[in-house]
Amino acid sequence: EKTLFLQQAFEVFIKEFPTFSIPRTAFTIFGYIILSGIFFNRNLQFGIKYFTNKNTSIKPPTDEIGNEMFQTVTISLLGLNALLLSVNLIDIQYLWFNFADTSAAEMSKLVHSGTYLLIISVLISIGILVFFFKGDLNFHKKIKLLTSLAFAWIAQNMILIGSVFIRNYKYVEMYGLTHKRIGVSVFLILALIGLLTITWKIIKKLNINFLFISNSWAFLLVLLVLGFVNFDKIIAENNLKRPNCDLEYVKSLSIHAIPSILKYHPELKKEDINSYKWHIKESKSHTWLSWSLMDYKLKNTK
Repeated sequence: EKTLFLQQAFEVFIKEFPTFSIPRTAFTIFGYIILSGIFFNRNLQFGIKYFTNKNTSIKPPTDEIGNEMFQTVTISLLGLNALLLSVNLIDIQYLWFNFADTSAAEMSKLVHSGTYLLIISVLISIGILVFFFKGDLNFHKKIKLLTSLAFAWIAQNMILIGSVFIRNYKYVEMYGLTHKRIGVSVFLILALIGLLTITWKIIKKLNINFLFISNSWAFLLVLLVLGFVNFDKIIAENNLKRPNCDLEYVKSLSIHAIPSILKYHPELKKEDINSYKWHIKESKSHTWLSWSLMDYKLKNTK
């Protein structure tokens, strides 16, 4: 009887709340559990034993602590700084001050190559600096030399971020705005935050826990802010102002771009835009929960 009662109660619940989704609810609950472990757990065990030494006590600076490791770190950072310096000097000379217009294909290749190089460089930076600045090495007498080399390496990565930003900006300036080009800018922001947290870790001698938690929060906050931005409208407004606008691309955007399209091309009708047709078709199966401000605007747009 209890089983039958629960079954009937569940059927009534589903009938009264047809939009309720068990998989979505389970996904949300487990997602909160996992995220709470990332954002609030101060004792993450993954990597702690490898990257930190809990038995290390605060010791006065001495030359006897990790001399072999000190030499390895110094040589590595010197080599990495020299390598990245050569790349940055080329970028500064030909990209920052002597940039020449090029084709869309070449510009795309330029942006992609710079982004891939930045990804590799940032990952190497995080891995090397987290690995090197751990344990006794933080208390070496010549730690200032290491931190100076580390900060120089981080600064050069920031210059590399600037170079990729210039590439992306020139690409947008010449050929318009797209979601991927916006994505590159978002990645640059996250990369910059990552480098800043690495810098703070070195200054304050923090462990990998700090990097996990601080960068997770930064990633979450950036996504939260981006959730309030109407990118399709921004893309449409930016591109439609251009004399060589790719109207077909703009029309392929979501319904959020429709008001801008009609603003710059009043000869068009919203019924002729594919995104509007798709929206009308899909909205037939939607409930009041799907109603939004954009639905209201489209309804009142001629």
